[in-house]
Amino acid sequence: MSILPQNFTRSLMVGFIQYLAKRELKPATKSISLMNVRIFHQIALQEEWLSFPDKSLIFDTDLPRDRVITPKYIPQDVLNQLKKHLHLLSDWLQRFIIILMETGRRISEVSFLRFDCLEQDSDGDWLLRVYEKKLKRERLIPISPGCVKVIKEQQNELKNNGLCSPLLFPSRRQSKSPSICAPHVNRALNKLAVKNKIVDSNGMIYKFSSHQFRHTVGTQMINSGVPQVMVQHYLGHESPEMTARYAHIHNSTMKAAFVGYQDRLVDIQGKINSSDDHLDARWLKQNIMTQALPNGLCALPHSAKVSSC
Repeated sequence: MSILPQNFTRSLMVGFIQYLAKRELKPATKSISLMNVRIFHQIALQEEWLSFPDKSLIFDTDLPRDRVITPKYIPQDVLNQLKKHLHLLSDWLQRFIIILMETGRRISEVSFLRFDCLEQDSDGDWLLRVYEKKLKRERLIPISPGCVKVIKEQQNELKNNGLCSPLLFPSRRQSKSPSICAPHVNRALNKLAVKNKIVDSNGMIYKFSSHQFRHTVGTQMINSGVPQVMVQHYLGHESPEMTARYAHIHNSTMKAAFVGYQDRLVDIQGKINSSDDHLDARWLKQNIMTQALPNGLCALPHSAKVSSC
């Protein structure tokens, strides 16, 4: 049975929605099917391809909700075990994992760090230049002294070995990819876990995945009282919903953090860095690094005089 474009009505779409509901499909599959129909309808109207009704046929409320995704962060006791045995890995891999652990960057972002990825701002604090492939943008993020240390160690190792590479972590083997891949890192972590009996709270060997470090940093930030909007900005999430996966676990912490939230882009002297990249990094540094972060950064401004931190 053929249906003319002008006969595509809301009631017809409701019938299609009901049809999908009866099929044994994942919520994401159903949503994609409905969104494809909606996009085709919108483009057809825009380009005047067919005489479709100009009223909306599919609404956001029609899209099935996927199951709630719980962040797969690494428990603190497992992290402690990992840190205890990290020295058993090769030097470059230790540094790679420390950067993942400290910054929560995607493994692709660490893999493609440029050799000269470090910069300093006007206060003398170090920033890491990363390329966020998902958002197709390059930006600066503040990092801890420990992270700076391992990056400089990696730079020196490449120089001392006469390795000329545009990447901080060039591939260790002859392959089509010039960078380190996730399976390589995951295999090394899980071999380490098995050999040294790194276990979870149930006594089972813990199964590592490189992306868990990202979830861990996000969850630790939320637990430390960093406002969700700042965590979103730091991790480079496209939407608040992605960051909310970490936030919903500790809503009470979030409420307390937002009470004192202030968005300051200008320092107390009223100076603004002329570089957009540095301005963005300054905002992150002032609003995130002044919180109690897991990477050990001092919670006081750079100019504050303290005996220890």
